[in-house]
Amino acid sequence: MTKAKDFAKKIPALKKHFELSLPKALGLVPEGRLGDAMIYALEAPGKRLRPLLCYAAAEMLSLTPEQAHKPAVALELVHTYSLVHDDLPAMDDDDLRRGKPSLHRAFDEATAILAGDALLTLAFKVLAEADAPDRVKVDWVRELAEGAGAQGMVLGQSMDLEAPNLALDFEGLADMHARKTGRLLRLAMRLLAAWRDDLTDGQQKLLSDFGDLLGLAYQVQDDIRDVLVSTEALGKPQGSDQRQGKVTFVTVLGMKRAQIFHGEACESLDRVLEALPFETGPLEAVAQYALLRQS
Repeated sequence: MTKAKDFAKKIPALKKHFELSLPKALGLVPEGRLGDAMIYALEAPGKRLRPLLCYAAAEMLSLTPEQAHKPAVALELVHTYSLVHDDLPAMDDDDLRRGKPSLHRAFDEATAILAGDALLTLAFKVLAEADAPDRVKVDWVRELAEGAGAQGMVLGQSMDLEAPNLALDFEGLADMHARKTGRLLRLAMRLLAAWRDDLTDGQQKLLSDFGDLLGLAYQVQDDIRDVLVSTEALGKPQGSDQRQGKVTFVTVLGMKRAQIFHGEACESLDRVLEALPFETGPLEAVAQYALLRQS
């Protein structure tokens, strides 16, 4: 059985393994400006939270890192595309991402749009060409299309753009972030669960709940950090949400209540881990990695 502290020790090596594997995925990109932009976006330093969740879910479900690898690459491709498009002038208009000039600043706006499109579609190619049973790959493609598309992450992004006009309350804000942030974290669970045909509906739901709750806790923390943490520590402009008039958990709840709610979300996350009938140390370790960032 893998305890959280044991898996936590593996995180640096798993992250390095993932980073070293990226050139193979990047070998599929074209030469020239578009390919350079895709590589710039994907190789920017990041937490690689979604790949690590894939590896953690694999270990918990008695799968191998190799079985987790293609879903890990695909989710990071989709996540990176979403960041590229989020930073565009028509959306969040951010100049920094992961401590570097955002893609449309380093290249140009049109190239950033096309690079994001290319990263998204490359994710489906990675999954389709994986060494996995057809039934698994069909599940992967369907789950990714649903979770990243117009019922999931993209809808969440659209709601985010409309939020100032929608006068979102707490429930609406939570739903928006469940789609915008939580869906890809849920997908890390669901793509790995597709390898197993013996999981009950209840177990599948708990895995989905874990991804949703981790996304919620992560987003509340992100909103808090946007107010309290410096640009240098954030790797993006401090206070950008406030300057853009964004609806956040801090603006809706206030700082003190947002911090209390973050604690409650973490407690709910712990209850889901306790209810899962597996050794959940790997998931616990990655949740701690995500949520115990310095502030």
